[in-house]
Amino acid sequence: MKLADCDDANPCTYDQCDAAHNGCFNTKHPDGNACGGGKTCKAGVCQ
Repeated sequence: MKLADCDDANPCTYDQCDAAHNGCFNTKHPDGNACGGGKTCKAGVCQ
């Protein structure tokens, strides 16, 4: 069984795969986490 590719290409989320249910979970990083280019995460979006 092939696992799903759970990378949503969002630097402000944790990408997780639940093999038992063959599903992806993308939970938000806390606000203020660095996400590149001098930007930070806010509500799951790199700004």
